[in-house]
Amino acid sequence: MKYLLLIYSASEDIARKTANAAPLPISQSASQVGSVLGHIALLPTSAASTLKLHGGRAKISPGPAVNTPEQLCACYLIHCNDLDEAAEWARQVLEPHNIVEIRPVF
Repeated sequence: MKYLLLIYSASEDIARKTANAAPLPISQSASQVGSVLGHIALLPTSAASTLKLHGGRAKISPGPAVNTPEQLCACYLIHCNDLDEAAEWARQVLEPHNIVEIRPVF
């Protein structure tokens, strides 16, 4: 089964540092056995743009779609047997300043 590890940070400064630190610290053994299928780091939400429909026309606006204290700053696509195994991989990127959401994907 595939899972997406979504890494959120509560601070834009930390999100910026996380985005600049590629890859995040998932062990080499994960990549070697093929468990890590991909990784992306995102720029802070201050760099985001949002596309919305207004009166039937698409309009682009600066900023994120949703303003929240936590910012999505990176993610991993991994292949695991189950949620417990995905949680083991997630523990490798969990730090005091971030939150890791584990979400199954198709």
